[in-house]
Amino acid sequence: MKPRVALTMLGGLGDTLMLTMPARRLKELNPNIEIVAYGRKDSVCVLNSNPLFSDIRIKKDWTDFPIHNSEFDVVMDFRYSVKTFVLKENTIKFDKPIEKILKLQKKYELDLWVNDIVNYRMVNWQRFLHSSDLRKRGMNWYEIISYLSGLKFNTSYLSVELQTVNDLPDEFVAVSIPCSLSRGYVKNYPSIYYDTIFKAMPSIKFVLLGEIPVKAYKYSNVTHLQGKLSINQTAFVLKKAKLLLSEEGGLVHIAKAVGTKSIVMFGPTQKWFFEYRDNINLKEETDCEYCHNQIPFWNIKCVKFNSVYCKNLLKLTPEIVINALKKELYDSDTAVNSCDSLIITHHATQ
Repeated sequence: MKPRVALTMLGGLGDTLMLTMPARRLKELNPNIEIVAYGRKDSVCVLNSNPLFSDIRIKKDWTDFPIHNSEFDVVMDFRYSVKTFVLKENTIKFDKPIEKILKLQKKYELDLWVNDIVNYRMVNWQRFLHSSDLRKRGMNWYEIISYLSGLKFNTSYLSVELQTVNDLPDEFVAVSIPCSLSRGYVKNYPSIYYDTIFKAMPSIKFVLLGEIPVKAYKYSNVTHLQGKLSINQTAFVLKKAKLLLSEEGGLVHIAKAVGTKSIVMFGPTQKWFFEYRDNINLKEETDCEYCHNQIPFWNIKCVKFNSVYCKNLLKLTPEIVINALKKELYDSDTAVNSCDSLIITHHATQ
């Protein structure tokens, strides 16, 4: 019987896509291994048809953890830290000895690891990382999980399958349009700011991506594909795009997997933690550095300022984003002559 490893993650599309990095390295070290992925019901689709995995299963909640499943030799959890459980005599090869891996993981975890206390990792581990030597050494999330897993991988190991989409513009910027604000979501870039950007750059084609169709942005340079594509089709569109414009979120990670550069607007999440260094990462610093996973309902509204939008994102005005787009889309010597005339008006958002 082939050795089997379970890789687990309870998070969104970008979080779940992270599993492809250790999976690919494990396959390189163990060609005959079988890898089973566990992920959240609404995000495991990002692993669809990926040949790295022999099976994809739903992880129901934090307590749904296959450490007592006799079918696995090793179980590895990646939210957000890494925790490795060796369930059988170890036949799985890693880049580091398993004893060193377990020692490293213990050093960067609380001594007591309890997976059914929801806020355990989300609060304590992120606070610890924020002031840890790993950050001081210049490591971000992707490098940290490689280091702690004992597997030598990097973001070039990200992998997503593509499904063709026809009738796309010849050249375009993909845009991750936020979900509905009916439930709030403080990572979203203000919709009125997007409106200003689309109007200010009429010669640029924008293709809008997302789960929920929106009625706004009825401009000739805007193509609406929200709610029309599978995740694999979305990956195809991102691969064809010149750039992705997005708040920090799942499509940024998929764009990275297909080799497309992103302009990323950071709000309540830590820039140092989640940024890909070859992207254009925008964040306007305020008197609150980050609240990601630190307080209840952090993603529903800005609790500190009682706003549906993060204060960091409100300060990240359309002018800043447009200048970033100009810099990436136009040759610097001809930018002034070739760029659209920028007459920008936008309203303060409460």
